Amino acid sequence: MTIIMTTTSLPPVLTLRDGYLDNLSLLGLGPRAMRDRARIVDTFLGNHPDLVEWMNLPVLSRCEELARTGAWPVIVYAVAHNGLLLDLELIGAKNLTGIGAAIETRDPDGFARMRDAGNRLGWTSKWVETLLGEGLAVLLAWTGGTTAQLTTDIIDAFETGLIATTTLTPSMLRAYRARLAGLRAILFDTTVIDTPPRRRTTASSYEERFAAVEMAPSLRKIFLRYVTVRSAVARPSTVDCLINDLLPFAEYLTAHAPEIRHLHQLRRHHIEAYLIWNRHRSWRGRHAAAGAGRTVSTAVAQAAVLTLRNMLDDVTDWGWKDVPTRRLVFRADIPKLGQPLPRALAPDIDAALMAAIDALDDPFARVAVTVLRHTGLRIGELLDLELGSAYDYGPAGSWLKVPLGKLATERMVPLDATALAALDQWTGQRGPSRALPHPRTGTVTDFLFTNQADDWVRPGSATA
Repeated sequence: MTIIMTTTSLPPVLTLRDGYLDNLSLLGLGPRAMRDRARIVDTFLGNHPDLVEWMNLPVLSRCEELARTGAWPVIVYAVAHNGLLLDLELIGAKNLTGIGAAIETRDPDGFARMRDAGNRLGWTSKWVETLLGEGLAVLLAWTGGTTAQLTTDIIDAFETGLIATTTLTPSMLRAYRARLAGLRAILFDTTVIDTPPRRRTTASSYEERFAAVEMAPSLRKIFLRYVTVRSAVARPSTVDCLINDLLPFAEYLTAHAPEIRHLHQLRRHHIEAYLIWNRHRSWRGRHAAAGAGRTVSTAVAQAAVLTLRNMLDDVTDWGWKDVPTRRLVFRADIPKLGQPLPRALAPDIDAALMAAIDALDDPFARVAVTVLRHTGLRIGELLDLELGSAYDYGPAGSWLKVPLGKLATERMVPLDATALAALDQWTGQRGPSRALPHPRTGTVTDFLFTNQADDWVRPGSATA
């Protein structure tokens, strides 16, 4: 589905031809080149006087004809200046050479505003130009109109259409979605749209994650019910860990105990066999490739057993119908973790490390590590800091208010001169940035660290 902001009716062919040739005359082409291009446009428009109708032809035949006739520049001009719209199938199948520059000539002010926003957000000029030429321009070629007319619904429809497009390879789809994520960020920053960008707009639902692993339907139902209940009181990251811990147990039962269709069928020997398998299993999910040939860590194995024990205890205590007949997982079954003493850096190494940090070109990395080093904050607490978090208490010194975080407690942390200077430096160069809804509370919040490169931005805010 295409959301059209301008009419798709085209002017007479003569007007399109003359406009195209007039545009070519500005390029300083020689007489022979102009004659060749005039022949191409005359032949192509002679065969296809209605380009809207031509756009309805099968995408492969259109691509073959464009390659054979060399008429792609004609299509680019018609899209940029005559209201023709690209369809998603052609976007996926065709190399869109020239479309970025052509669309920018139609909306130079909009592109300039987006380019300034991208640079202000600290993104590299190469990434900003990719967003504009291969993201914004393609979006406008599909929907028409200008940057100022874009809405969240249009971008959502474009992304949904891309997902359903058969001519896009998985890598091409990932690239387009990355550009759209960055585009949402700069459109939000420039107030074109009011929907804040989100970091994981396409995270799989609980249902989708359990559906991706083969298991008995009754087990899938109870696992899903359990994590849904826990999600009412647990943080999203905690629920994510619960799912990661339960899926290996489901995989084990499917592969090694397929007769188990309900929890009440579990016996102690099933658990004992699972404990052995769990300790020596390989990595799964997104860690499978990196962990190929290696068993999971003791911490991962421990988390899986703890979650299984807690789930079986919880559903029994809650009085659910399908529960084991007796307790099956005990304290002695939980793998033990080593408890090494903390190892502090030697003074000379610490001094060398901080000197290297002071020399970093990335201002966020420099400020962030300095503040972490001098305050003891967690990374999540650092990213949750708000504007105005530092307080001057006169003789008692300067203190930093750390908001609710992992432990659900606020606290005040003393600031030494180095940490205070780093925060002052960041505040001075931060620049204006729109407030964002807090990812946990939804309250609109002026975060201190926000709208920068995607390798450090806080969850729920802009991503490149």
